[in-house]
Amino acid sequence: MVGVDLSPKMIDISREKGGYDELMVDDVHTALDVQPDKSLNLLLSADTFIYVGDLERCFSQAKVKLAEGGLFALSVELLSEVDGGAAEEEAASGTAGAGFKLQRSGRYGHTPEYIAGLAARSGMVVELQRDIVVRKEQATPIPGLVYVLRRTQAE
Repeated sequence: MVGVDLSPKMIDISREKGGYDELMVDDVHTALDVQPDKSLNLLLSADTFIYVGDLERCFSQAKVKLAEGGLFALSVELLSEVDGGAAEEEAASGTAGAGFKLQRSGRYGHTPEYIAGLAARSGMVVELQRDIVVRKEQATPIPGLVYVLRRTQAE
C-alpha cells in the first residue's frame, strides 16, 4: 500500500501508524504517474478532491493505472446550490456548467452528474454512490458523496 500526501506532517503521522509499504510527500498526479500502467487494484482518494476542482486528469490517470476490475473509491464535497454568487463567480472563472466550483469554504464542491460523466468517459461504472457528511463546520454538517467505481474496459 502506497500513501501519498502533500503534507510532510501527515506522512509522519502515517509512518507512525504503520501499514504502508511506501509513503510519498507528493502531488497526487505525480504519485500516479510513477505507478506502472494497469497495476493498481484499488485507488483510494479520501477527502482529497476538495482541494482539486477539475478531476479530468485524475480520472484519466485512474483509467490508465487501474487494472481491469480495479476499484476507484473517492469522496467529494457536494456542490452547494446556495453558495451565493455562484453564477457570477462561475462566469468569471470559466467553470460555468463544469460540475465543480470553488466554494466560499475554500474547498471545491462537485456534482453527482460531473462524477458520473467522468466515470463513464474513463471506462468505469458506479458500483456505489452514497450521501455522507464529509465534516462538520461550526456544528453544521457538510454534505458530500462517497463513490466506489469499477474499471471495466481493458485498453
